[in-house]
Amino acid sequence: MVKIMQLVQQVQLKRSRLLDNITFLSKNLYNLATYEVRQRFFKDRHWIRYIELWNTLKSHGAYQELQKTCGSHPPQQVLKQVDKNFKSFFNAMKQWKREPSKFRGMPKLPHYKHKNGRNLLYFTSLQCRLRDGVILLTQKMEKLGFPKINTYLKNVKGVRIVPFGDRYNIELIYDYNPRDLHLNEKNVMGIDLGLTNIVTSSDNIGNNPLIIKGGVVKSINQFYNKQLAKYKSSSKKCNNTDATSRILRLHRKRNNKIRDFFHKASRTIINNCISNDIGTIIIGYNEGWKQKIKIGKKNNQNFVSIPFQKLVHQIEYKSEMVGIKVVRITEEYTSQVCSSCGVVRKSNRKYRGLYVCKECEMVLNADVNASRNIMCKGVPESLRIGDRGCLNHPVVLKVY
Repeated sequence: MVKIMQLVQQVQLKRSRLLDNITFLSKNLYNLATYEVRQRFFKDRHWIRYIELWNTLKSHGAYQELQKTCGSHPPQQVLKQVDKNFKSFFNAMKQWKREPSKFRGMPKLPHYKHKNGRNLLYFTSLQCRLRDGVILLTQKMEKLGFPKINTYLKNVKGVRIVPFGDRYNIELIYDYNPRDLHLNEKNVMGIDLGLTNIVTSSDNIGNNPLIIKGGVVKSINQFYNKQLAKYKSSSKKCNNTDATSRILRLHRKRNNKIRDFFHKASRTIINNCISNDIGTIIIGYNEGWKQKIKIGKKNNQNFVSIPFQKLVHQIEYKSEMVGIKVVRITEEYTSQVCSSCGVVRKSNRKYRGLYVCKECEMVLNADVNASRNIMCKGVPESLRIGDRGCLNHPVVLKVY
């Protein structure tokens, strides 16, 4: 049975007095609930769950004020958000005690949000109405001036208001029924992620390897880092803050550009799989990937600040929409092993971007070699050791 997915349509709105006010009230309730749970835990090691927390805070001014403006559901959802955060913390503590090596440090209790910060709001399907392609919230919100949002969706399961830099993301949540295209799972694609070549893919059915260049992301990051340093320097001199309107706008634009690029890159990969009847994708990815990489000051700045996890997530959910199986594997030695003869030799990476095997004399793009090894590591029978011959030249794509 195909599992129904929950997807999101995003609409960005400029800041307004109403949006600032209700997300500020949400932050107040979030901090109050977090305080209650933390203090009880410090006092007697008791974890307050949602029902007990709701009974404790339902008559408090912070809860009543948010309920008066947004209705009964959003304040309940804030308390559930706090409960979920602490549940994640306690689960992480159990895993950390069993296998501390999987973590970079001991998990920490959920913290408070900044006193001038904002917190998201969630309106359930009971508070959302769809009329003539326009999403409407409660009548009180309409009277207060909440804008009407056009949508192509036919059924909306909920609406989230999420602070996003100097704007707000209105997220319309809806159900999507995946359509299984019944692609051949024996046809496998291996994907290597990088910086110069953000995505390099190879398959086991003889198609040309696919390379998506990462120059766009590099230029976005370089401009972002340069402007951020400039803005922070001037803001420290003026008002000693890191959250000026220029910095928030810079964050938003950078995140929008990278998200747009990742959506286009992931869509290119999935379309390629569909057109070639590829039913399995193997992605080389490590937890905490490249966080401690040492490749120079400039390259470190680029690599660590690129959210590869978002790209992997987008490939995964787009694959799920059409029934493609996705497997993550660790990528140790995939850049050093010859994908033709299986010899492991670091010196084979003789030239920049080129892999030259001294054993079988195979010469090919280094990232293509890595993607072939990732494919073989995930599905060993996809490539046979010694499977040689003339490899196709990679097709280089520039996604804009």
